[in-house]
Amino acid sequence: MVNQSLVPDPTIRQPGFDLPRHTWSMLNRFRTGRGTCRADLHQWGLSTSESCSCRQKQTMSHIVDSCPLSRFEGGLQQLHTADDRAVHWLEMAAKKALAKRKTTTWLVGATGVISGCSSQRIIEEKNTKWPPKQNKRMDR
Repeated sequence: MVNQSLVPDPTIRQPGFDLPRHTWSMLNRFRTGRGTCRADLHQWGLSTSESCSCRQKQTMSHIVDSCPLSRFEGGLQQLHTADDRAVHWLEMAAKKALAKRKTTTWLVGATGVISGCSSQRIIEEKNTKWPPKQNKRMDR
């Protein structure tokens, strides 16, 4: 498990348990190292690039520990404490770093994923009939 040293006893409530759900979720994404960073989005096929604004690979640990644009003083160990400074960073700098990505909407049909497209394309095609007509073919 990633960062298992942060949680010596998983049976007790971790710092930040009483935070609002969105902030708690974001904190846990940094704790586990899995979230909506560019490296993960790229791995999942949802982003064309895994580069951060600072031109390095954007991972969750990069955002909190080493990015010159967003790092948190004290790194992940200090963030885990969920003190006021950590919560403020989560709500401001982390949210800003993770927001710098192009969102993609996936259209799903009966046969699975049809296509990924930007929200602009969805708006332009909102009057298109769904699902598209399919040619009926009879095999003899």
